Amino acid sequence: MAVQFEFYKNPVQGEEEGETSYHPRVVNFQHVTTQRLAAEIHSATTFGKAEVEAMLMELSRCMGNHLREGHLRRAKSTS
Repeated sequence: MAVQFEFYKNPVQGEEEGETSYHPRVVNFQHVTTQRLAAEIHSATTFGKAEVEAMLMELSRCMGNHLREGHLRRAKSTS
Protein backbone atom coordinates (compact mmCIF):
# COMPACT_ATOMS: atom_id res chain seq x y z
CA MET A 1 0.00 0.00 0.00
CA ALA A 2 1.35 3.42 -0.91
CA VAL A 3 1.83 6.08 1.73
CA GLN A 4 -1.00 8.61 1.65
CA PHE A 5 -0.54 12.16 2.83
CA GLU A 6 -2.27 15.52 2.88
CA PHE A 7 -0.81 19.02 3.00
CA TYR A 8 -1.46 21.26 6.00
CA LYS A 9 -0.79 24.97 6.31
CA ASN A 10 2.21 25.84 8.50
CA PRO A 11 1.36 28.05 11.46
CA VAL A 12 2.35 31.71 11.08
CA GLN A 13 5.22 32.65 13.40
CA GLY A 14 4.89 36.05 15.06
CA GLU A 15 3.88 38.97 12.86
CA GLU A 16 5.46 37.57 9.71
CA GLU A 17 3.33 37.81 6.62
CA GLY A 18 4.41 36.38 3.35
CA GLU A 19 4.06 33.27 1.32
CA THR A 20 1.92 30.59 2.87
CA SER A 21 3.90 27.41 3.35
CA TYR A 22 2.63 23.87 3.79
CA HIS A 23 3.90 20.58 5.21
CA PRO A 24 2.79 17.01 4.50
CA ARG A 25 1.27 14.71 7.12
CA VAL A 26 0.84 11.00 6.64
CA VAL A 27 -2.82 10.04 6.79
CA ASN A 28 -4.34 6.60 7.00
CA PHE A 29 -8.03 5.99 7.27
CA GLN A 30 -7.79 2.26 7.87
CA HIS A 31 -7.86 0.72 11.34
CA VAL A 32 -6.63 -2.68 12.49
CA THR A 33 -8.29 -4.24 15.51
CA THR A 34 -6.57 -6.14 18.28
CA GLN A 35 -8.64 -9.18 17.32
CA ARG A 36 -7.37 -9.05 13.72
CA LEU A 37 -3.76 -8.71 14.86
CA ALA A 38 -4.25 -11.60 17.29
CA ALA A 39 -5.69 -13.81 14.54
CA GLU A 40 -2.77 -13.03 12.20
CA ILE A 41 -0.14 -13.69 14.89
CA HIS A 42 -1.98 -16.84 16.01
CA SER A 43 -1.93 -18.25 12.47
CA ALA A 44 1.83 -17.60 12.18
CA THR A 45 2.85 -18.99 15.59
CA THR A 46 2.01 -21.72 18.11
CA PHE A 47 0.41 -19.24 20.53
CA GLY A 48 -3.34 -19.41 21.03
CA LYS A 49 -5.49 -16.55 19.77
CA ALA A 50 -6.57 -15.61 23.33
CA GLU A 51 -2.95 -15.64 24.51
CA VAL A 52 -1.89 -13.32 21.71
CA GLU A 53 -4.84 -10.99 22.28
CA ALA A 54 -4.04 -10.80 26.03
CA MET A 55 -0.38 -10.05 25.24
CA LEU A 56 -1.35 -7.26 22.81
CA MET A 57 -3.70 -5.72 25.36
CA GLU A 58 -0.99 -5.78 28.04
CA LEU A 59 1.57 -4.35 25.61
CA SER A 60 -0.83 -1.52 24.83
CA ARG A 61 -1.37 -0.82 28.53
CA CYS A 62 2.36 -0.86 29.31
CA MET A 63 3.26 1.37 26.37
CA GLY A 64 0.53 3.84 27.34
CA ASN A 65 1.93 4.04 30.88
CA HIS A 66 5.49 4.57 29.67
CA LEU A 67 4.48 7.14 27.04
CA ARG A 68 2.49 9.04 29.65
CA GLU A 69 5.62 9.15 31.82
CA GLY A 70 7.85 10.13 28.87
CA HIS A 71 10.00 6.99 29.15
CA LEU A 72 9.85 5.56 25.64
CA ARG A 73 12.25 6.32 22.83
CA ARG A 74 12.68 4.83 19.39
CA ALA A 75 12.86 1.04 19.58
CA LYS A 76 15.90 -0.77 18.24
CA SER A 77 15.42 -3.05 15.27
CA THR A 78 15.43 -6.76 16.05
CA SER A 79 16.65 -7.80 12.61
